[in-house]
Amino acid sequence: MAQAKLESTSRRDLLKGATAIAALAVPATALAAAAPDPIFVAIEQERAARKAWLASFDQDGECDARLHQTAMNAAGDALRTCPTTVAGVIAAMEWTAEAEADYIVPDDWHEDFIPAMAAALKRIAASAYPG
Repeated sequence: MAQAKLESTSRRDLLKGATAIAALAVPATALAAAAPDPIFVAIEQERAARKAWLASFDQDGECDARLHQTAMNAAGDALRTCPTTVAGVIAAMEWTAEAEADYIVPDDWHEDFIPAMAAALKRIAASAYPG
């Protein structure tokens, strides 16, 4: 009767295997990190819409209502956009102060913004520290 040959596995072999498994996970992580943070696009769209709206004011203080609505919609979109990076959360927080100074965000802006930032930070933390 033939006996099965038992091979021992050293710690070094286990570490090599763990390194190989970790290397396989890197491309997925790199791809996720390489995706652009959507908050930067939302902020730039809002800034462009706000610039057009502010430029539409005439000498009497009247503005183009259509441009104002476009700017308000863009601000709302930015407020509801969840950043995917810590840099995106910081940019969004800085942007709200800037946009609020131009009276482009609604009075209740925090109702959308704070939950969006909390969700973003939870998602970022979960991906950085799984488990």
